[in-house]
Amino acid sequence: MKMVDTALYYYAEAYKLQPFNIKYVSSYATRLLNQKNYRTTDSILNIFLAIDSTSVPAINLAVRSLYEQDNYRLTSSFSNRWLNIKPDEINVSTTIRLAIANYELKNYLLGYKLCDTVIRVC
Repeated sequence: MKMVDTALYYYAEAYKLQPFNIKYVSSYATRLLNQKNYRTTDSILNIFLAIDSTSVPAINLAVRSLYEQDNYRLTSSFSNRWLNIKPDEINVSTTIRLAIANYELKNYLLGYKLCDTVIRVC
């Protein structure tokens, strides 16, 4: 209904009520990312990932946030964890972001493995 501020308020309230429910964390973090509010997004995701470091939706959002901030070093830190995710849970855009981050850091072998993952999934 194009009531972005109201929606953000209710996502924040839902997150406050259940801060360890990935459904609320990811919804709130997505809205914050869309507004380029990286500091709050990163704080929320870091707290959640400290509890559940294998959550695919949280990793997707963390990679997106760090990549959009051009923080390739931290983006790349998710690469090995991402390569251990089941193929049916792989998100292509996240994999591409990780591959580009590794390329920028000259981690060519890891970048190659990520590109290979994209080819296998598609």
